Amino acid sequence: MYDSHLVLSKIYLKDKNYKDAIDQIDALVKKDQGNKELWQQLALCYEQTGDQAKLAEADKRIIALDPRNIASRTRLARYSLAQNDAKTAFDLFKEIVALSPGDADAFKNLYDISLQRGIKDDAITYLKRYVALKPDNAEAQKNLGELLYDKKMFDGALDAYRAAIAIDPAIKGVYKHFAEILMAQGGDQTEIVTVLTGAIAAGEAEASVYGALGTHYYKRGNCVKAVEMFQKALQLDPKNIAILSFLADCQAKNGDIKEAIISYEQAISMNPNAIQEYKALAGLYQQQNNLSQAMLMYKKYLEKKPSDIRVTRIVADYAFTQKNFDDAAKYFEMIKGEESKKADFLFRFGQACYYAKNYKKAVELLKQVALLTPLNAEVFKILFDI
Repeated sequence: MYDSHLVLSKIYLKDKNYKDAIDQIDALVKKDQGNKELWQQLALCYEQTGDQAKLAEADKRIIALDPRNIASRTRLARYSLAQNDAKTAFDLFKEIVALSPGDADAFKNLYDISLQRGIKDDAITYLKRYVALKPDNAEAQKNLGELLYDKKMFDGALDAYRAAIAIDPAIKGVYKHFAEILMAQGGDQTEIVTVLTGAIAAGEAEASVYGALGTHYYKRGNCVKAVEMFQKALQLDPKNIAILSFLADCQAKNGDIKEAIISYEQAISMNPNAIQEYKALAGLYQQQNNLSQAMLMYKKYLEKKPSDIRVTRIVADYAFTQKNFDDAAKYFEMIKGEESKKADFLFRFGQACYYAKNYKKAVELLKQVALLTPLNAEVFKILFDI
């Protein structure tokens, strides 16, 4: 009887009639439980007929008989995963990598299970082993970069991101954090620009990416490109005051004065701490010969930075020409240092005080002028009139 089962099993296996072969081999294995070859034949039949549960039992027998068998462990590990038995699968894959350190698929599965369990340190360890065996897998390199980024291991993340992009420049999900790290570390400008433009091309650019690229162009005098980037940044983050100010400056340098004025006005309205924006805006109004508006902006600027002698003199002189002598005297009074000791300044200041009917101050100033320029007849005339 034994021989007939053996003969029939060989015939059925040769003909790939796995269903009928199972009955014959099963009869044989019951009489010879320790026969690894029979269990392997039975496993083949179960695999070909799709009986995964019985295949798993056969694989367990094979492993018991052959502790170094990798094929049965791999099948059993995958079956365990399908049954949501991650623990058994994990233990089997660990045995597999111990037996076969070059089994990239096993390391990948160990990474997946560790990640599902939320054990990120283990996930990183196994994914590193995987990418060492499969260095051309861009997706794996990206995933490693993201894990390292989450753990704040930024140098390692950069290496992984670089590897991913080198393999597949069009890969998604890399550029955002890659650019963030590079900008924070102040890395090589060429690489930063490459990554920033890559983020835009990949559709992963946030306002910070456009803003950083705009700033790069701005610092290098390419205001045309800078404006383009700043405007895109503001579409995503309309309340970014710093970008508004940079945009306005670039627009002004490009000759787009009206657009620059609008941008500066927006920046000022949004930023109660604005200082230089008032000065820049005043200068643009001057270019348009809108002097009254320019002076208004200069005055707001001086409220926050009264030590700016040049601007103070501009405001004082303008007030003087407009015969607003009280205002002129007020701003002349703010000017200190060497400028305030010059004869022409003292004379103009003295005149403003005179016309503003502040005679005491006028006399004080004009006497100093008389000492500095004793031939100035106008000084003595005013002093005589007082």
